[in-house]
Amino acid sequence: MNVGVVVGMVLLLARACGAGDTSEDAPDFTADAFGPPSSDMGAGLFDGSAGGDMGPSGRGGLYADPSRASDDLGEMASPEPGVFDGDIASCFDGADSDDDGAADCADPDCAATVRSCCAGRGDCCASPSTVSFFADPSALASCASDPASCLPAAGFGAPGPYVADGLSGGGDGVYDSGLLFDATIDLDAERASLTATFALPADCAGGCMESVSFGFTDQDSFDAQSHVEALLALTLSPSRGEVSLRAGDRVLARFAAAEGEWSVHAAPDGTVGVESPTGSEPVGPRFVPARGAHPVVWGHNANPSATASGGARLRSLALRRALCDMPRAWAPATVVSDGSGPLSIGGRPSIATLDDVDVLAWASDGSIQLAAGSSAAGDWTMVTGVSGGELERFSGPELVPLAPLGGEGLALFMAREGDDPGIVRATGNLGDGFGDAALVLQPSRIGATRLTAPTLAVRNADPALVMVAWAEGANRQLHAFSSGDVGETWEARGALALPELDDVEELGAPSLTVQNGTYLIYLPVRRGTRWRIAQFVSDDLRYWRLVDDRAFTSGSEQHAPLGARDPDARVWGGGVELFYLGVDGVEPTPLRTWRPATDDAILPGS
Repeated sequence: MNVGVVVGMVLLLARACGAGDTSEDAPDFTADAFGPPSSDMGAGLFDGSAGGDMGPSGRGGLYADPSRASDDLGEMASPEPGVFDGDIASCFDGADSDDDGAADCADPDCAATVRSCCAGRGDCCASPSTVSFFADPSALASCASDPASCLPAAGFGAPGPYVADGLSGGGDGVYDSGLLFDATIDLDAERASLTATFALPADCAGGCMESVSFGFTDQDSFDAQSHVEALLALTLSPSRGEVSLRAGDRVLARFAAAEGEWSVHAAPDGTVGVESPTGSEPVGPRFVPARGAHPVVWGHNANPSATASGGARLRSLALRRALCDMPRAWAPATVVSDGSGPLSIGGRPSIATLDDVDVLAWASDGSIQLAAGSSAAGDWTMVTGVSGGELERFSGPELVPLAPLGGEGLALFMAREGDDPGIVRATGNLGDGFGDAALVLQPSRIGATRLTAPTLAVRNADPALVMVAWAEGANRQLHAFSSGDVGETWEARGALALPELDDVEELGAPSLTVQNGTYLIYLPVRRGTRWRIAQFVSDDLRYWRLVDDRAFTSGSEQHAPLGARDPDARVWGGGVELFYLGVDGVEPTPLRTWRPATDDAILPGS
């Protein structure tokens, strides 16, 4: 194993595409092809020379989760690195270090140890919660003819669902009948399981029309003449003597019918699992996860009556769910507006919260503009900005609340151009404005001529602030820095060894945040006229994994026909909030979106 592949200073290369090629392939969301990028992304790391003008690689690694660090070098303590993929470097070298048939994050040892292996996986989620809708038929005894009155669900179909030693649908052979449950599940961000006890009808001699199904649907309502279109469901068909796994009108798998407890597992990466009374059942095909899914039970029975003998039915039903960290689980975007129209934001916005008020900052013609309001409500009002002197221009603002660092108000970091270029810092609040900007980091510190697009994150330890910025000189690289004094002085930590990206003509201003014990970078990527945003994660700033090179792209829900650029992300409201500019070829539109995510994922096998 050659750990040196990723330890040195690595140049972030942008591979040029063919001249005149302005197309961008859309992500494949077909039912069978759907899934996240491979969990083994470490093979993209590569060697490169940074050139002599950027200086040494600094102090190197710094864990986002300080409790993970045995020292300040970014190395995990392992007596024999590579023997069981316990050393973090061996999980990013593209090699099967322990000869178990899996490399890097695809290796269970890495997946159970390295937090940056977690992002984008359907098996790395928060602690699950369980809701038992009913544990046995006696729980529904008081509502046999109207089970919806005992359950958090709405009945549908005619005849309606009923209870006779279990829950049955009363469908008539043409339309479905059952219960649509109130619970809403984001299957594109949650791992969810439905578990039910199947019971066969007392008599199905010569065949019968009876069936009962349970699963997930993204349909919001049903009536007396409805058909359930399941995202994923198990159907008991006594006449066929089988239980089938279905996704829409596709049959993914068939199993021999058996009474007892069955489970259908839906992971946000599209993988499927089935448990039967005899154990785990193999399932190869994937399904298409969706936002806003509901548990649903439906069926058909020959004699739908609470006084009849039990037909095909469920004798119990429970839901188990857990939030995961999926890079594409974004909600529809909203326009960042002052009420009369979109804010005029031409460069990367920065968001921070001070005393329950959200503050936006962006650069405009060499000055910094500010607006106050609510990111969720979309109500913004312009406030006093920050202007430089006659010969200085500011760009790339980044707002940082000082309360988590033991201070008050906000710190505003910016790139300054002029006679004394570099990263400058000003502090203040909305009422009194910001004071003079003081130079805190000169590009010459790392042998560069220019530092631009600073982005900062707060780490829960000393040094608390981590900054990433573009360093320009003979080469252009992303460099990391850290500060233990609220950003007044900075220590260089070296160039970022990001995995290589394909189809790149330009890399834009990154956004750095700390989420789920890792550093998360959103990096805009341009090919032709189209922009997309790639997502990278790292435990320690040294070893980076490409989670998804199209974590955010264009789409009707994002108001961005030519893509998205200039992101600013923060962990907020139980997920990740993203401000960015939607590109339409005319005027960029400032937009906000959000995705659910967990800060408490449990690593597989841990």
